[in-house]
Amino acid sequence: MGKCPDCGEWNTLQEVEVRAPEKGRSVMPTAAGAAVPTPLPQITLDNLDRLPLKMAELNRVLGGGIVPGACVLVGGDPGIGKCVTGDTRVLNPITGVFAPITQWAATQKEILALDPQTYRLVPHLILAFLEQGTQPIVEVTTRLGHRLRCTPTHPLLTPTGWQAVNALTPGMRIAMPRTLPFFGDDPMTEPEIKMVAYVLSDGSATSQVTVTNALPEIEEDLADIALHFGMRLRIYAKNHNRAKQYRFVVPSGEREDARKLIAASLKRVQKGSLLSWAEWARRAEVDYAMLNVWRRGEATPSIEELMRLADAAQVSLDELGYSAQQIAQMKTPLARFLTTLGIRHTTASTKFVPERIFTLPKASLALFLNILFSCDGSVYVHQEGQPGVSYSTISRRLAEDVQHLLLRFGFVSKLRTKPSKVNDNAYVAYEIQLLGVSEVQRFLTEIGLWGRAEAQQRILALPKPTMASTHF
Repeated sequence: MGKCPDCGEWNTLQEVEVRAPEKGRSVMPTAAGAAVPTPLPQITLDNLDRLPLKMAELNRVLGGGIVPGACVLVGGDPGIGKCVTGDTRVLNPITGVFAPITQWAATQKEILALDPQTYRLVPHLILAFLEQGTQPIVEVTTRLGHRLRCTPTHPLLTPTGWQAVNALTPGMRIAMPRTLPFFGDDPMTEPEIKMVAYVLSDGSATSQVTVTNALPEIEEDLADIALHFGMRLRIYAKNHNRAKQYRFVVPSGEREDARKLIAASLKRVQKGSLLSWAEWARRAEVDYAMLNVWRRGEATPSIEELMRLADAAQVSLDELGYSAQQIAQMKTPLARFLTTLGIRHTTASTKFVPERIFTLPKASLALFLNILFSCDGSVYVHQEGQPGVSYSTISRRLAEDVQHLLLRFGFVSKLRTKPSKVNDNAYVAYEIQLLGVSEVQRFLTEIGLWGRAEAQQRILALPKPTMASTHF
């Protein structure tokens, strides 16, 4: 072709040979715009400035951070390999709340996270909550009795670094906290704290609220608690048994007086409202026959019925004897208090530490544990001279709660199971065990418990070891 199609001139075209780049070479533009092949081994990003990331592991994978202008594609499902079951409880180090992880889904809250530099647990704000749906679950149990239910690829810290759960073998060591020194600041009165501890140990709240115990020291203590709740303490001796049953009751005659007060209030309000009894019952949507029973003082309306009566007559609840209604009802002030905490009708095997207790200040938590161990605990010295403190219950949840609360004070305890029988009926007891001279002496000093004076004196007189040991 001798003529240029663009300018129309003849004999102006030149032949140029274009070669493909050699294998293993990259064509890099020069300042003049010409392409110069560069061997791949010579291409490096080491000399480029990088933007370091807050995630140490991602920094390592990327060689020190992100190169400005670079695009990094990270593959994988969100949260993969790091899932726990929804009932796994997590500690809020700011408030002391110890609740299932699902409660952290709605709002951003503080949790404890591992500082990779110091290997200490520090408060950290949750960045995201990812729900993974139904996944295969495995359960890991440690020698100290701690349990973790998680996905098989959930990483745990070992002496050789992070390893997936499904890579662990029996006998391997994993990292666990030796202390969780985080407490709340939500106070409760001393009688309320003690009452919860008594109910969870030697108490019953399934029908009447009672405590059965052989310690003579608790009688005066329970009487003061009853007085705090506006009640009385009745004491029943047991045949051929040092233990006594203590029952919390409303003082005789108070319910009847309260019903009379409500009846008088109903009559006074009805007269002032100019409503007939039948019209008042219709407007308040209550049974007319029951309204007549209430105004005769033979029974009392419920809170809801009392509120509807007050609205219909356009008066306040106090004018209808609201405070008296609380006394007149069969539910005692103490029973109402236990209901608010969720432990009103718990049985021995379903007892647990209410969420409110986890948010107590340090001194209040020590008082709570003092009563628990005084009632259901023991302090002893083995024949070989080894001291120990233990706490027993048939509620696994309660045992785990106590083990967690001890860790707040820096006590590393062991939870073990003890198959037992009572009247040929098999059951499993759970024992919290604290061993070692230093640990037991510190427990008796910081927490303490009533009774067992001889064993306590013997333990406190033991020489302190030069090295700490949990003896597990």
